[in-house]
Amino acid sequence: MQMASGQSLSLMDQVSLEEGTYTHAYLVLNTFVKMETVLDFGTDPSNFRTDLQGRTGRYCFTNGQDYNTNPDDIVECSNSLTNLAEASETVGLGDDNGYNNTMLGYQVSIGGVTVDMDLYMLDSSGDLSTNDNDDFAIYASQALTSSVSIGQNTSNLDIAVAVSDSSEVTFSPAGLGSFTVSGGVPVTCSNSDGCVYDMAWTGLQFVITAQ
Repeated sequence: MQMASGQSLSLMDQVSLEEGTYTHAYLVLNTFVKMETVLDFGTDPSNFRTDLQGRTGRYCFTNGQDYNTNPDDIVECSNSLTNLAEASETVGLGDDNGYNNTMLGYQVSIGGVTVDMDLYMLDSSGDLSTNDNDDFAIYASQALTSSVSIGQNTSNLDIAVAVSDSSEVTFSPAGLGSFTVSGGVPVTCSNSDGCVYDMAWTGLQFVITAQ
């Protein structure tokens, strides 16, 4: 499925629900995602930013490079968006403390609606995954703000997924020079004011409602 800001997709031919009252919504997503991200610093040249390759410009964006093979060239800065392209990413639930297969109480706000959800990392058998190599899909459980009744008169089941402002941009501190990125890969920023070097998906953000 390909999503863009403001886009509406019909899934009616792929959804079948039994009549009844539902208190929770569930969603299962593959861990492999592709994302296109652009950051605009405006027309003032003093605000332009630089990437790890020394390119400087108004825009910094994903250029289609793979993080696993080109960690120092996944973000490009330029005054044009000629090389804008989707970047591939494998999503996990780990943090600085190591591997996680659960994330409880993850809070999301979309369109003025705030919800809490629990996230679980599954392996290909549908069990909780035990390491990065076995990660297969993310199972999200969301408690509905109010129970939803599905009946003969139910006309819509809406799944709103955050697309805009759903990526995290990482800057290296001014004067840092050489440093390591995720995975211990060494990189170098030649700009004394620091560099833009990563754009990552901030995580699963969705709200489900029914009418």
